[in-house]
Parts: sequence; structure tokens; C-alpha cells
Amino acid sequence: MFAWTQHMNFARWVILLSFLGSAVLGYFVYEQKQRLTEVEGQVELAPRLVKNLVAEAHKLESLINVAADRQDLDSIDSYITKTASAKQIEIGSVDIKPGTRAYGTAFEDEIYTIKPPSIVRKPEYQRTKIANFAYMLERGTSVRVTRLRLFPPSHYKFKPHEIGPDVWTFELEVRQRRRKVAES
Repeated sequence: MFAWTQHMNFARWVILLSFLGSAVLGYFVYEQKQRLTEVEGQVELAPRLVKNLVAEAHKLESLINVAADRQDLDSIDSYITKTASAKQIEIGSVDIKPGTRAYGTAFEDEIYTIKPPSIVRKPEYQRTKIANFAYMLERGTSVRVTRLRLFPPSHYKFKPHEIGPDVWTFELEVRQRRRKVAES
């Protein structure tokens, strides 16, 4: 049955086994080449997926910040106080006078008048700090600054032709519009 193997010498056995081994290895190379092609296709998608992931992460971060601001708006007094004492604002404590005003039948405005505290003897603030305070109150929230009055501190006495230093005191009015709570 295996008569052809009787005339095989060492060199012929090496050739035969090398041929069979190369056929098996060729099959494995073909399988790995297909896998490599699949992986290269997925790698080509990676930069676009990473960009999408980064964009989604930025959206999530902004939503988390808005949610944190919304939690602060549950107590708007604490939100105003926290904003006034923020590092880049540095106004410190403020006097807050709350009030409400009806706006139609479905909405009401919560109005807050903000002034420097009355315990401060000479309240003086630069215009940039006041502007930053107003900006930070509005940033990312439903609170809107509706009135801002700047006037020189009372202890400065100016003549009409004099230009005083760039220090001011302020009165700020902010609003937050909300739906009226249905009365039962």
C-alpha cells in the first residue's frame, strides 16, 4: 500500500514534510491576514470614534455643570452669595432683598435686589469686578440681570469737572422666571 515510501530517502522526506508544513502554515497565514484586515478596518474608525467620544464627554460635562447650577437655583440666595464670593469675582457678602412679580397668568418673576452689605463702611468695587459678577450670575442659568446701577461711593465728593478713581458701588436686580405653582 505504501510502496512509494520504500524508495524515499532523507532528502525526499524533508521535501515532503516541508511541503505539507508550508501548506498548513499558509492556511494559518491566510486566517491571520483576514483578521489583520478586520482589525485595520476597525483602527481606521478609531480617530473618528475618539473625536465623537470627546465631544460627548464635553456635552456630558456641560450638562453636569448645568445640573449643578440648577441645584444651586433651588436656593437662589445661596447661588447669589456663592457667585459673589467666587475667586474671580471677590465682591464678598451682599445684601439680597427678595420679591416677586406676576407675569401674566402662568408665570411669575422672582426678583432679587442685590447691594453691597450695609455693614461695609465704604463699599468700593472696580467696574470689572461688578461686570464679572453680573456675567457669572447669568452664565448657564435662567437668572437674568435686568438692572444695574453704578454710582460713585458716597464718601467721594466730586466737582463736575473732576474725574474720580474707577471705583463704584452698585445696585443689581436679577430675575428668574418660573411657572406659577397651581393652587389646589
